[in-house]
Amino acid sequence: MGVVTLTIEDDLEERFRRKVSRVFGAGRGSLSKGVGESIRLWLEAPPPRENEEATVRYRAELNGKKMAEDISLVGLADRLKKLGLDPRDVILLSSEPRRKEGHLGLPTGRTLK
Repeated sequence: MGVVTLTIEDDLEERFRRKVSRVFGAGRGSLSKGVGESIRLWLEAPPPRENEEATVRYRAELNGKKMAEDISLVGLADRLKKLGLDPRDVILLSSEPRRKEGHLGLPTGRTLK
Protein backbone atom coordinates (compact mmCIF):
# COMPACT_ATOMS: atom_id res chain seq x y z
CA MET A 1 0.00 0.00 0.00
CA GLY A 2 1.21 3.49 -0.87
CA VAL A 3 1.00 6.51 1.41
CA VAL A 4 0.06 9.85 -0.13
CA THR A 5 0.06 13.15 1.74
CA LEU A 6 -1.78 15.95 0.01
CA THR A 7 -3.25 19.37 0.58
CA ILE A 8 -6.67 20.36 -0.79
CA GLU A 9 -9.05 23.25 -0.24
CA ASP A 10 -11.02 23.08 3.02
CA ASP A 11 -14.38 23.20 1.22
CA LEU A 12 -13.39 20.33 -1.09
CA GLU A 13 -12.17 18.24 1.84
CA GLU A 14 -15.39 18.80 3.78
CA ARG A 15 -17.59 17.90 0.81
CA PHE A 16 -15.48 14.82 0.08
CA ARG A 17 -15.60 13.58 3.70
CA ARG A 18 -19.40 14.01 3.79
CA LYS A 19 -19.86 12.05 0.57
CA VAL A 20 -17.44 9.30 1.70
CA SER A 21 -19.36 8.87 4.95
CA ARG A 22 -22.65 8.59 3.02
CA VAL A 23 -21.24 6.06 0.54
CA PHE A 24 -18.79 4.01 2.65
CA GLY A 25 -19.91 4.86 6.19
CA ALA A 26 -17.96 6.65 8.91
CA GLY A 27 -15.81 3.66 9.87
CA ARG A 28 -12.08 3.21 9.78
CA GLY A 29 -10.64 3.14 6.24
CA SER A 30 -13.63 4.84 4.61
CA LEU A 31 -11.63 7.88 3.54
CA SER A 32 -8.98 5.65 1.94
CA LYS A 33 -11.70 3.75 0.07
CA GLY A 34 -13.14 7.03 -1.21
CA VAL A 35 -9.77 8.36 -2.36
CA GLY A 36 -8.91 5.03 -4.02
CA GLU A 37 -12.25 4.93 -5.83
CA SER A 38 -11.87 8.55 -6.95
CA ILE A 39 -8.40 7.94 -8.37
CA ARG A 40 -9.54 4.74 -10.09
CA LEU A 41 -12.48 6.54 -11.75
CA TRP A 42 -10.27 9.44 -12.82
CA LEU A 43 -7.68 7.12 -14.35
CA GLU A 44 -10.33 5.12 -16.22
CA ALA A 45 -12.11 8.19 -17.63
CA PRO A 46 -11.18 9.04 -21.21
CA PRO A 47 -9.11 12.19 -21.58
CA PRO A 48 -10.79 15.20 -23.21
CA ARG A 49 -8.70 14.65 -26.36
CA GLU A 50 -6.12 11.94 -26.94
CA ASN A 51 -2.52 13.17 -27.33
CA GLU A 52 -3.52 16.83 -27.07
CA GLU A 53 -3.30 19.44 -24.38
CA ALA A 54 -6.64 19.53 -22.54
CA THR A 55 -6.82 23.32 -22.50
CA VAL A 56 -7.46 25.36 -25.62
CA ARG A 57 -5.12 28.36 -25.89
CA TYR A 58 -5.79 31.58 -27.74
CA ARG A 59 -3.09 33.89 -29.09
CA ALA A 60 -3.16 37.35 -30.64
CA GLU A 61 -0.54 38.28 -33.22
CA LEU A 62 0.26 41.60 -34.84
CA ASN A 63 2.58 41.65 -37.87
CA GLY A 64 3.65 38.08 -37.09
CA LYS A 65 4.62 38.94 -33.49
CA LYS A 66 2.88 37.35 -30.48
CA MET A 67 1.18 40.10 -28.51
CA ALA A 68 -0.81 38.12 -25.92
CA GLU A 69 -1.95 34.58 -25.05
CA ASP A 70 -4.62 33.18 -22.71
CA ILE A 71 -6.84 30.14 -22.11
CA SER A 72 -10.03 32.14 -22.74
CA LEU A 73 -11.09 34.73 -25.27
CA VAL A 74 -12.26 37.00 -22.45
CA GLY A 75 -8.83 36.77 -20.80
CA LEU A 76 -7.14 37.43 -24.14
CA ALA A 77 -9.33 40.50 -24.69
CA ASP A 78 -8.38 41.78 -21.21
CA ARG A 79 -4.69 41.31 -21.95
CA LEU A 80 -5.03 43.14 -25.26
CA LYS A 81 -6.91 45.99 -23.54
CA LYS A 82 -4.05 46.37 -21.02
CA LEU A 83 -1.65 46.60 -23.97
CA GLY A 84 -3.84 49.25 -25.58
CA LEU A 85 -4.67 47.02 -28.55
CA ASP A 86 -8.08 46.56 -30.18
CA PRO A 87 -8.92 42.86 -30.80
CA ARG A 88 -10.01 43.84 -34.33
CA ASP A 89 -6.45 44.97 -35.12
CA VAL A 90 -4.78 41.61 -34.40
CA ILE A 91 -4.94 38.11 -35.81
CA LEU A 92 -6.53 35.68 -33.36
CA LEU A 93 -5.27 32.09 -33.34
CA SER A 94 -6.50 29.02 -31.48
CA SER A 95 -4.71 25.82 -30.46
CA GLU A 96 -7.85 23.90 -31.41
CA PRO A 97 -8.15 23.05 -35.11
CA ARG A 98 -11.00 24.61 -37.05
CA ARG A 99 -14.11 22.42 -37.19
CA LYS A 100 -15.04 21.08 -40.61
CA GLU A 101 -18.82 21.14 -40.06
CA GLY A 102 -21.02 23.84 -38.63
CA HIS A 103 -18.33 26.50 -38.83
CA LEU A 104 -19.60 30.05 -38.77
CA GLY A 105 -17.52 33.11 -39.54
CA LEU A 106 -14.58 33.76 -41.77
CA PRO A 107 -12.16 30.83 -42.03
CA THR A 108 -8.49 31.67 -41.68
CA GLY A 109 -7.11 28.15 -41.92
CA ARG A 110 -4.51 28.89 -39.24
CA THR A 111 -4.03 27.20 -35.87
CA LEU A 112 -1.40 27.52 -33.12
CA LYS A 113 1.54 25.17 -33.19
